Amino acid sequence: MLATVGALAMTLSGPGASATTIDPAEPIVYEGSLTLTSVEGDTVPLTARLTVDCATDPCTALVIILSGDFVSSPTNDQSIAMVDGAARADLPLYGDLCALRFVGAGSVAIDVTGDTAVVTRESAATAASCPDASDATAAAATITGTLARVSGSSCLIDGTCPTPSPTPTATPIVTAEPIDSDAQGTQETRAVDDAGFLSQLRTVRDVVTPTNLLWASSGALVLAIVIAFPAVLLDSSSERVAARIEQRRAARAEKRGKTVTRPPLTLLGWPAAIGGLLIAAAASAIVDPDFGFDAVGLRTALSITAGFLVVIALGWAVVTLTMRRTHPESRPRIEFRILTIAFVALAVVASLLSGFEPGVIFGFVAGVGFGAAISTRARAGSAVLMTGFMIVVSAAAWGVYSALVPVIGADPSLLELIALESLSGIAIAGVSALPLALLPLRGLSGQSIWAFSRFLWLALYAVSVAGFLIVLVPLPDSWQLVELDLVAWSIGYAVYLGVAIVVWLIAAQPWKREKAESAEPEAHAADD
Repeated sequence: MLATVGALAMTLSGPGASATTIDPAEPIVYEGSLTLTSVEGDTVPLTARLTVDCATDPCTALVIILSGDFVSSPTNDQSIAMVDGAARADLPLYGDLCALRFVGAGSVAIDVTGDTAVVTRESAATAASCPDASDATAAAATITGTLARVSGSSCLIDGTCPTPSPTPTATPIVTAEPIDSDAQGTQETRAVDDAGFLSQLRTVRDVVTPTNLLWASSGALVLAIVIAFPAVLLDSSSERVAARIEQRRAARAEKRGKTVTRPPLTLLGWPAAIGGLLIAAAASAIVDPDFGFDAVGLRTALSITAGFLVVIALGWAVVTLTMRRTHPESRPRIEFRILTIAFVALAVVASLLSGFEPGVIFGFVAGVGFGAAISTRARAGSAVLMTGFMIVVSAAAWGVYSALVPVIGADPSLLELIALESLSGIAIAGVSALPLALLPLRGLSGQSIWAFSRFLWLALYAVSVAGFLIVLVPLPDSWQLVELDLVAWSIGYAVYLGVAIVVWLIAAQPWKREKAESAEPEAHAADD
């Protein structure tokens, strides 16, 4: 199969005239001076370049600033349509006022006549709250000036190119090259040092602002309260169902002359837990929108695995050693809960559907259990220790990541990229695992804390959700990255609440209890 790329060149010739070639694909470039004049009388000199592209119809115009303070592109770094040498557009605020490189909302007008171009951009007054807690303001201003043509044929803009004489000759310039049919539809192979999605984690400086902190803390408190009620219903249901399952398991074991030594669907010991952790890490790597079986995909999977090992496996070791010292009679052990792999799969699907960048990873696939009965206080203490370890390690990794990003720059080496993505994986693993691990459901850390203190659970859950919101979930200034709207999230919560209520009704069967309670007075009356 051949791919043909054509470019049309127009050759003009005539008696006594030299040949002139005009290429429609060649841009027309104008350069010169612009001046920003504010309503307060301040002026700023600028140097600008206008590029007009007439390779397609209509022509397009793009203006950039070559030198000068404060001002960003008068066309917002985008090309606008130009018809008969005139381009008009109403553009929004563009750039960063706090970084002193911006242009306010307003209209832009570009008029090209032969070898000159007049550019005018209105910039409305604007204000912003900066990351350093200062306020920045800018008065309304006008940017205008005349630019001179430095290259290209201006006749392409207004259609005044001369007619060829005696006759125009259109000479197609054709280049042909074979395309391997086997390569069609395949994904371009990424280099081993290309950045992966873990490199997209935002730094502390990017997100820790007074506005974002207020938004995250208030949102976390609301979410903690909203999530608590359905979670308590589910926990109550799971307790009843688990009690019935335990009774049946104990009865079957007694018939066989055996004793029950572990919870259902649970594997004991480090090998099973590490195996489950590796499975969860491999599944979580799929949250990379460009995931592929290449060097970048392998590096992403290894970084996520490193995050799981540091945040979760090391946390198990810390909790186990601590409980052996403080409560040796509790016989702490690692319990791998097989069904938690389903949580990882659901989190991957939710991340891909919602559009969170970077993806949401839930890596809490096992936990520390106890081979003997211990007090509610001791069990809650082990859960708080694990939670605190995850928070501290994740925060430290995020802090080091944030410190290295500006030092390394936009073009890191392979080793620097591995270091950054490993730190990102550690931060994401902890921050994303906590909102699930702290749910007050049977088998999770949150259930032990909830049983000990509702207030302590609410505080820890609010902290974990706040970290989730400020680190992973797109904040208000970038919420457009998430395709799901408020209605979709509301429907999702309604389904969650409905499922919790239905499961509780099935498990608790309150109507049977009411019948039993109403039957008791009748029985007493009959006795009397």
